Amino acid sequence: MLYLLFLLLLSSTSSLSLTVTPFTSPLSLSLTPLTFTVCENLLSISGEDFTVYSSTSEPLYKIIGSNKVPFGIGGAVLDKLELRYPPPSNAEICTIERRLISPTTTYDIYITGRYYGKIVRSLNPIKKVYDFYYGEVKWYTATCSNVLSRKFVINDVRTRKKVGEFSRNLIEFKEDVDSYGCVVEVGGVDVGAVVALVCVVDEDHDEEVEKKRKIRKEKKK
Repeated sequence: MLYLLFLLLLSSTSSLSLTVTPFTSPLSLSLTPLTFTVCENLLSISGEDFTVYSSTSEPLYKIIGSNKVPFGIGGAVLDKLELRYPPPSNAEICTIERRLISPTTTYDIYITGRYYGKIVRSLNPIKKVYDFYYGEVKWYTATCSNVLSRKFVINDVRTRKKVGEFSRNLIEFKEDVDSYGCVVEVGGVDVGAVVALVCVVDEDHDEEVEKKRKIRKEKKK
């Protein structure tokens, strides 16, 4: 109990000391339409590692998970992901950290230690909706249009037009190791934001599945 109180205190005090950086540029802009795949790695220590491949199987990004780390830039966190370029660069693009305290799933995004934006799951009781913010400005909305295939349509909030979509590939080589086909339909879309949305959707889904498993086990006792 004391440890939890310590985490809460550290989370709140750390957040107050952060320097907020206004949005100046996208995480990774694509000037043309793009097709790519976000693949959860078969071999992963954290169980939250992904690799993003182009349509020609060229690695574009990698995501390194570390849900064992209780602290992030914003203080105490439930989960932490690092979005990086692939080798040989391995340069960090941003970190994506799940808030310890939030009424709904919320991941804060940081670049070089500065707050950049966030992904927030809407409280919509009918559909799963995830919003991507630059700072406090909502930019993209990903809305689930098919629960079974986990298909999400991405809209630009400013134009109210569809800019892309992603969905889970039905073939799994291992249980809970998913891959997602992604399509950015127009140029000028932040691919880094799309990749971040895919990873958050997948992590949120895995958590829901695990909760259901625990409930079923409890009922069998």
